[in-house]
Amino acid sequence: MERQLPVRVFQNDHLINSGATVVRFTDTDVIIQSRVSDLTYYSRRDCEFFEVR
Repeated sequence: MERQLPVRVFQNDHLINSGATVVRFTDTDVIIQSRVSDLTYYSRRDCEFFEVR
């Protein structure tokens, strides 16, 4: 991943995270970092991810 743009994360049509950066993704999960020591794991099946421009 070359670009580090912020994303918004939605689950069940609710915004649950905004402005964090995707640091890694797999077939099942997306790992997002919002601060230096704050990593959050989201299911690709349960969430929607949108790039913030």
